[in-house]
Amino acid sequence: MFKSAFKLFLSDPVHEGQATIGCFNGSSLSLTCVTNAGKVFVHTPQATNLDGDNQVKYLNVNKQINCIASGTIDPMLRRDVLLIGTPNNLLAYDVEENRDLFFRDVPDGVTSCLVGKGFDAKGSEAYWTVTGDEVTTMAFANFTNSPGKELLVGSKDNEIRIFQNEQAIEEILEIDEVTRLCPIYSSKFGYALSNGTIGIYSGSRRQWRVKSRHQPTCINSFDLTGDGVPELLSGWSNGKFEVRSEKTGETLFKESFGAPISSVLCADFRGNGREEVICITEDGEVKGYLQADSSIGKTIEDSKRSAESLSQLQHLRTELQQEIKLYQTANFQAEYSTSPNQVKVDTTIAVYIEKLQADYSMRVVIKSAKTTGIKAVVVEADGVLDSEVTFHPFPEEKDTAYFPLNLKARFACVISLKVLVGFPLSNFYHAVKAEIPLGRFTSFVPKLPDSSKPTSYVKFKVKDTIQRFVSWLDQAFQTKLYNTTNYNKDTFEMSFVSSINKMPLVLTFNANESIVVISTDDMSLAGELVQDLAQFLGILELQSVNDFPREMEEFEAVLRDVESYNAARLTISADVADRTSAIKELVIKGEEARILQNMGSVRESYRQLFRLNKEMVAEHEKKALNHKALVESLKKVNSMIQKASNLRVGKAKSALITSCRAAIKANNMRTLFKLIKQGTS
Repeated sequence: MFKSAFKLFLSDPVHEGQATIGCFNGSSLSLTCVTNAGKVFVHTPQATNLDGDNQVKYLNVNKQINCIASGTIDPMLRRDVLLIGTPNNLLAYDVEENRDLFFRDVPDGVTSCLVGKGFDAKGSEAYWTVTGDEVTTMAFANFTNSPGKELLVGSKDNEIRIFQNEQAIEEILEIDEVTRLCPIYSSKFGYALSNGTIGIYSGSRRQWRVKSRHQPTCINSFDLTGDGVPELLSGWSNGKFEVRSEKTGETLFKESFGAPISSVLCADFRGNGREEVICITEDGEVKGYLQADSSIGKTIEDSKRSAESLSQLQHLRTELQQEIKLYQTANFQAEYSTSPNQVKVDTTIAVYIEKLQADYSMRVVIKSAKTTGIKAVVVEADGVLDSEVTFHPFPEEKDTAYFPLNLKARFACVISLKVLVGFPLSNFYHAVKAEIPLGRFTSFVPKLPDSSKPTSYVKFKVKDTIQRFVSWLDQAFQTKLYNTTNYNKDTFEMSFVSSINKMPLVLTFNANESIVVISTDDMSLAGELVQDLAQFLGILELQSVNDFPREMEEFEAVLRDVESYNAARLTISADVADRTSAIKELVIKGEEARILQNMGSVRESYRQLFRLNKEMVAEHEKKALNHKALVESLKKVNSMIQKASNLRVGKAKSALITSCRAAIKANNMRTLFKLIKQGTS
């Protein structure tokens, strides 16, 4: 379907995800990759040296390289620069003139790099915000379908956050670490997870996803079919390159390489006016693909439809084979025939969640027609249960069956059921499909009112009614309070207990003062509730005050650790500098003694050098351990700022992040604590 444009082999291996294409000389594109031992090579096919060979430049960074990117950061320069991120700094390098534009220390390390407005051309900070954990990937996309683009950030805490300037306007919780993001078109973007999942979101709604036992190493988007709509391109750890439909996720094209795919890039690499897809493997193989000709667009569409139909049948076949295998494992054989005793195909069942206040647990209730019995159910869920597929047999075959719903995570998803229904004592059963949607707060079970309440809370004003507040409770917690609530009271209070960790939660609405109080010992949960309530009620600006004594005490300990790690870093650096000076003196002294043929002094000098070298190695090891601990503590600081910002909405949220950053720079911990508690200093 797709035309192979070119193929070449690089003389060096390429690290996973560390390749970029930039116009470093202002006229032609160069492929830049990270290889072993902190080396970077720049391959420019259009530029040739005197021998007529393709020119390759090598850059020795001599540090561990975490990421690279290319782009224009100075409009006056009129060419791209190369950005290199390491565990403790960011380098902007002018390849054409072989000089550093800036070299910026980043104490907590650079893990992902994207050309935007984070630093200006001189390395000065122009943009700063926080996420809940270490950033793994970033991308720009038109998430809101408004002028300008939003920043998409994936992190190790399984979150995809969408930032509009400094404000996080959307947070999407996934089931595993987010490793790759890429824009598709409009509000659609692709994503990849460390558990082998790739897929596409349309805004905050997942359009499709597929999962493999291999790891996705890179994703990108490009219109390879020539139909005007970009497809999702993916490279895998087993050397597979795939092109999938952005609508359905069906595979349109795939090819296998002899090594894992490092990167999939899109550019007019050969300078002939046609953009290509460039697939790069970790062993240095590079292959380019051209867009399909428009004249065969109809053939492509027909092929896509045929491929989709075939893929759907293959998918159905795989599902049925897995289902049969599961039944066989449970020593149960399902027989299908046209016997009069077989249940009708259009048989329906009722499925719902029942919350038990006795032990604050949940169970799924399945009900069928009175004349039929339920033999078994196959449960499919990704990330919220102990296993993705579970089998629950029901030997008694009654018309009502139960099985426990033991959730292990708190995020929105859909649980799929396949219920085996049949007549009593019959050997013929029909599989009925059903789905149970789970909200982010479904795992909370209503609690009987009492005087106990968590000591931690967040408090804020909401100009709305009790009716609307109760409507939100029904929607968020999947309760049935609206028709049973007395709205004539001045205050409404509802208590819950988490079925996951038995943590209490109390929500109070005072109608006279228009104040909402969320009482919980989990600051992250409080932030999620504030954001969900604000979205439901359409609140654009919200300021709050809070008190989380336990979390603030832990935060205070983290800040003390940061201070001690910084002090240790300065001490170690001073010791290293002193030993470096001593080493230089000993080398000079030893060389002078060698020239004078004073071998005793030579031996003594080199004995001292050997001792100092061992001490230097030990100091560098201490410095590395200290840096690692400092980075972990700084991640906790950023996480606390993120949690505190989620307790606010709109300008109050953005202002809090900016003020916290200023307080950290000024080492003003007192102001930082006040900001987190009250939102202002």
